[in-house]
Amino acid sequence: MWFILMPYIFLVIIYIFVFGVHKEDPPPGSITSAIFKCLPVAYLLFLMVIVPWIEPHQSSYRYAICAGYIFSLIGDCCLNWPKHYFVQGLVFFALAQLSYTYALGFSPFGLPTMLVYCVVAALILKVIIPNVKQTHLRVAVIFYVLLLGLVGWRATVRYKERRHWDTWMAMVAAIIFATSDFLIAFNRWKVRFSRAVLFIMMTYYVAQLMYASSVLLPVFEAVRKIRFMGV
Repeated sequence: MWFILMPYIFLVIIYIFVFGVHKEDPPPGSITSAIFKCLPVAYLLFLMVIVPWIEPHQSSYRYAICAGYIFSLIGDCCLNWPKHYFVQGLVFFALAQLSYTYALGFSPFGLPTMLVYCVVAALILKVIIPNVKQTHLRVAVIFYVLLLGLVGWRATVRYKERRHWDTWMAMVAAIIFATSDFLIAFNRWKVRFSRAVLFIMMTYYVAQLMYASSVLLPVFEAVRKIRFMGV
């Protein structure tokens, strides 16, 4: 499976180094940089759409993850100009998180895991919220952090219920995605740190890669089994 992901890595490298994301002070966003910023995730979305539909029970999971990618792509475009479209980007990424939550499901419930994520979300909000001055942004950030906790909770419970590579990838994706968004908030409202955009984008791209892998891995495992059985 991994060879089909090489173009993704190549596209990420192009975006980071051609458009100066790796620099201390990256240049402002442009239409061209927005296109190249979206290309890696668009490629993963393309892969998830074209791979064979071998396991029908995976279809709702795949549909929901693909929907999350579409919302993420729109959010990426908005956040390419964060001074003007930050709230809009937050809205679309919230829709992406809701899509991921739907994909992960709500059974079993996993109360102890939920409590752990509630504590983590509360700690994050304690660090970030005092520095968010605008009321509408405070509400948006609180809602979004709770959404990230929701996704992490559902991904972790799903992995505990069925310990497999695809559920592990989804759990890691949720955690790394939350880490990327925490870095955005920390850099914006707490302390600006060196090469923040580089760390934010790298963690974001890893998270999206893991979500896509959680969709693709079961398909390629099924293909391998079919070939092994000579069907």
